[in-house]
Amino acid sequence: MSRLRRVLRLDRDRVSQRWRQSVLAILQDIASAVNAAHRQGLIHRDLKPENLFLVPQPDGELTKVLDVARRGAGLGVRYAVRAERAIAARLAVRWNLTLSGPGLERYYRGEDGEIGLLEAAGEREGERVALVDDWLGLTATLTWSPRARILWTPVYTVSLSETGLERVWQGVELTVVWPLELGPDGWEGRMGLGLEAHRKGA
Repeated sequence: MSRLRRVLRLDRDRVSQRWRQSVLAILQDIASAVNAAHRQGLIHRDLKPENLFLVPQPDGELTKVLDVARRGAGLGVRYAVRAERAIAARLAVRWNLTLSGPGLERYYRGEDGEIGLLEAAGEREGERVALVDDWLGLTATLTWSPRARILWTPVYTVSLSETGLERVWQGVELTVVWPLELGPDGWEGRMGLGLEAHRKGA
């Protein structure tokens, strides 16, 4: 996906005006994304080519800036996206979480307190979902902003044992999808994953 490092390695003395314009457009996209973060009081502490992604589009390129930070007993991720010209797009972020297995003591808890089984797939609009393990006494809460659609599904693999093929539980997949109307002003989203201990059965 990213070609920023390759682009910046080219010999600038032997390249065309088109190359210079391409690099300038990329740097303007990066500056715009970082500026959008600064306006919200966020500082990107690890800005490097590995955190910058150029996504080819039919009418140009989309620049994405990714910032991941550890926050206490959790993880925070910030996404900044900008396009050279107005485009409609969707940004989907997928999290695969491994839990100790399905059961009545392990479930999803939605914003409204609604409970869902880990073996079930589904989707809804919202800003957070919790995965609760009452047996271990742990709750993992995934949050995101702005509001988006979330889809969830169980993840299984197939294993060959003495008794034949078996379906083996691996965890859950959570996908957050934002519809975007992009342009030079850019868009920013955030996600966080927090882990909290609670009393078993509480």
